[in-house]
Amino acid sequence: MGIWRILGGAGIAWALLSGCGGDDALEDRVAQSQKAKIKEQIEEELKIMRASILSYLAQPSFTSSDFMNQITGIDARMEMIELGDRMVYMSIPSDNDYNEAAQKLSVDPNSVEWGQLDDEGNLVLGPYVLNKDDVYFMRVPIDDFKIDPETRVKINYKNVLNYDISMDELNDFIINKSIYGGLLNVYAGDNPTGIPRQFANHGVMVARKGESSLQRFVSRLLKGCKTNEQKAQRLLDFVTLGIEFDETANDNGDTLKRPNEVLMTKKADCSGKSILLASLYEQTGLDYFFLYTKDHITVAVAGDFKNENDLCFEFKDKNYFIAEATYGDVLPNGKVIPGRFVIGKSEQIENPTEGMIGYQMPGEDAPVFNMSTGKAYPFR
Repeated sequence: MGIWRILGGAGIAWALLSGCGGDDALEDRVAQSQKAKIKEQIEEELKIMRASILSYLAQPSFTSSDFMNQITGIDARMEMIELGDRMVYMSIPSDNDYNEAAQKLSVDPNSVEWGQLDDEGNLVLGPYVLNKDDVYFMRVPIDDFKIDPETRVKINYKNVLNYDISMDELNDFIINKSIYGGLLNVYAGDNPTGIPRQFANHGVMVARKGESSLQRFVSRLLKGCKTNEQKAQRLLDFVTLGIEFDETANDNGDTLKRPNEVLMTKKADCSGKSILLASLYEQTGLDYFFLYTKDHITVAVAGDFKNENDLCFEFKDKNYFIAEATYGDVLPNGKVIPGRFVIGKSEQIENPTEGMIGYQMPGEDAPVFNMSTGKAYPFR
């Protein structure tokens, strides 16, 4: 009997001597134990997933504008997460039914607390005051914040194209399971005053080949493409024309986005655009790498393109062509009007071998090589 293989003869003897009904009783006890372990595992996975989703909600500049609505089914706004008392503070428009809101936002609607108006018309909840009109102010214990593991977030693009991502896929990105990861800073020596010079290792944010949400998206983008050259150009066209250039992204230094975050926000600077393009190329098996300058990053892709712009060079017995993801006309206010960069033809940027400080083929712990010496820069 199967139960012998699980508990052994001593277990059976104990069951028989204790009058627990023999094999049936033991099988029942084992089944209950297994159910308890499965339940505990599910709860732990939900806890991790909840923390990931709250991380996205706490950084609205990395998600879509309707992310909360898609996750919860209600037009709520994250006001803050208080880790001390483990509470999520939110506001919802006052035209919502607060009972329905409590059911959508909390596993236990009775755990929801609502802010009250003070004498000055401010909403007060615990130690916090919210000075907003026409909203309800509420808080929910972090462990009660309601999420549905089956939810899928959809981001619509033109031509009936959409990017969709599941809760599991969102979680895998936020815990860096779906990207190559690694040390973020590349050390490029000290400047004349002894201050270290360093730049961001963009390869850490590139999605691994086989990331399912990007694979689905790439298959939609590449419909009808037959050659690698067509694929490379189609994916570049999407990034240059479909992703808005964010001229404010580097106001406070490098802020690298994961590829799903670029797709959800629909905007990025040269870093985010290059990371997204590399991640899309990664899903197709196209041969590419990053080229770094002091203040820019671009992508080079191998292929049999026409060389009409002299932005082609030989590397390891292959011809590589610049695929510039940040392309267009720059207005006086810094805004970029995106344009189509045709690989091997467009002529807006300088020769890739001039001003380059490093190159990198993204992968597991991929080094960034010094363009001049060919040696790997150290990470910090």
